[in-house]
Amino acid sequence: MTRDRKKCACLFKLRVSCRINDLWRFSVICGLHNHTLETKLHGHPIACRLSRQEKDVISELSIIKVAPRNILADLKRKKLNIVSNIKQVCNEHYNLKVEKMGLRSEIQHLLKLLGDNQYVSSFRTCEDNVTVRDIFWTHPKSIKMLNAFPTVLVIDSTYKTNKYRFPLLEIIGMTSMDKTYSVGFAFLECEKEDNFTWALGICKTLLVDQNNMPRVIVTDQDTLSVSYKLKCEI
Repeated sequence: MTRDRKKCACLFKLRVSCRINDLWRFSVICGLHNHTLETKLHGHPIACRLSRQEKDVISELSIIKVAPRNILADLKRKKLNIVSNIKQVCNEHYNLKVEKMGLRSEIQHLLKLLGDNQYVSSFRTCEDNVTVRDIFWTHPKSIKMLNAFPTVLVIDSTYKTNKYRFPLLEIIGMTSMDKTYSVGFAFLECEKEDNFTWALGICKTLLVDQNNMPRVIVTDQDTLSVSYKLKCEI
């Protein structure tokens, strides 16, 4: 890494000023360094800038969901003298996501992606009809699997999957061959009975035959009361 002139209190300083007729004046205020000069430019903010070709490579690999660390490894493999680091790759990866979103909010962009990829989704809002409380989505193939094998459901929540700290509810089904499949997913506002009841209610509407309901629901202690209530309704 190159040294930060301000952090090491280096006295070296240059001044560049623009004169008339687009002429520039270059002055050396102090030509002394209090440290040894670096032989490499790794970590230098200007030298680490990505070229247009490198940004195109990041864009292409990001479309196929390649991790930033693997993108950087590919760039270094193609260009041995590259001095960019993982920070520049992550920043470009983030800029591409922001550019793709445009003027849409994150939840609007999520709903657009679900619609573009033919997912079935449902959500509910707060009293202001703007703030989204819970959102559920599933794939049409998952709906077919649910109607073919609705007997056993496994329900559990995963934490710390997003910056909003919303728990991710995952509903898993089981086939007659003891194979699992994804029924649906939901971001919930919190883990209360009302939130679980809403998500399971949406899942219930996916069943074509309302007489062929799940008979075994495996869950943890937090959702035990909700799953018991659902079984009683069945």
